[in-house]
Amino acid sequence: VSVIHPEQGVSGEELLLLGTIDARYQAPIFARVSGYLKMWYADIGARVKTGEMLATVETPDLDQERTQAKASLGVAGADYRLAQVAAARWQKLLRSDAVSVQGADVKTGDAAAKLAAVTAAQANVARLEALEGFRCIVAPFDGFIIARKTDVGALINAGSGVGPELFAVADVH
Repeated sequence: VSVIHPEQGVSGEELLLLGTIDARYQAPIFARVSGYLKMWYADIGARVKTGEMLATVETPDLDQERTQAKASLGVAGADYRLAQVAAARWQKLLRSDAVSVQGADVKTGDAAAKLAAVTAAQANVARLEALEGFRCIVAPFDGFIIARKTDVGALINAGSGVGPELFAVADVH
């Protein structure tokens, strides 16, 4: 039996081991609002902190939608005030038996429906104002930018999976 004892030395041969290093967290960053990329502030390799601004999006369509929603809220408010006045008049006339109960109920129901329309219009305005906050694209966690797939002036489509992501951020600590 031949016995070989290990010896320290340099053999000149290199040992090459293949492997993959994955980030602890990695996230593609998509826009939540559609528009045009106004400016990006972080490029590939940049270290970013949670909430740090990566880019801003100009949203002319969203701006127009918000203006229209505010106008619709104004119309709904005016309709509700008019329906309230009509319902109050019909209730007063009902006490003197000048109108039918059904007619007064219709006016009261109409006022309630107009109030619901005001509430819906307020919710729509609030939704659009909340969407305005997504004009700023921010880093979801501390890490590095590992991809930037957009440039200034590019058309941005809202949502996940609609076109390429704008950025990819990886936490490699």
